[in-house]
Amino acid sequence: MYNQDFEGCTLILKNAYPIIQKLHRYDYLAIFWVRVGICHSNKKLIDKGANILQLVGEKDLLKKLDDDVDQFFEEL
Repeated sequence: MYNQDFEGCTLILKNAYPIIQKLHRYDYLAIFWVRVGICHSNKKLIDKGANILQLVGEKDLLKKLDDDVDQFFEEL
């Protein structure tokens, strides 16, 4: 994302998704949804990831992802 290569980021995320599912890691899943949302300018996906972190009380990780959203998210 730092190089504005959202297509490359999306490809990496799609490849990581099966691994995330296999590991049953809610934190990785939340990061996945937030970053896919950023790459696709989709606020609903960002909210999906943020909601996962809110439900499990991961305030520190949510803050870091909010910083990514502030830096990279552009609504269409």
